[in-house]
Amino acid sequence: MNTSAKTKLLPRIGIVVAGVAALAIAAALSSCAATPQQTIKIQLQSNAGTGYEWVVDGETPSTLQQVESNVEPQGDEDLVGGPLVTTYIFQSQAEGDGTISFRLERAGVPADDDLQVTYRFTVDKNLDVTFDGSEGAYLEGEEIPAPEIYAQ
Repeated sequence: MNTSAKTKLLPRIGIVVAGVAALAIAAALSSCAATPQQTIKIQLQSNAGTGYEWVVDGETPSTLQQVESNVEPQGDEDLVGGPLVTTYIFQSQAEGDGTISFRLERAGVPADDDLQVTYRFTVDKNLDVTFDGSEGAYLEGEEIPAPEIYAQ
């Protein structure tokens, strides 16, 4: 084969290689999209001045995995001892039922009024999450906050 013919084949080979790479990427992305995880966001309020904070009580079920938690001031950040919001983020991992419990505590000691809330969830085979309800004792005069569930 002469040099001219080889030069003409190079662009065609490049196009074929690019096409194969694009198909491989598309296949990889579609396999990831087959079972998208869902995310659960739970926000619980407390008061910084008390020293109490919401913590996960017990183990997280195998159907859900905790991926994040943070505490942020609510409202005026300059207000010492003001209200806080603790946010917990979980992702669906496996099919099944599970509960997540939280307890208000300070330095490992539960609050005097034993404030504790429990959330019940079901994760289906597609990793879609259904909120099945909550129960427990939350802040006086406040209803237990509903979780937010959304797709990744």
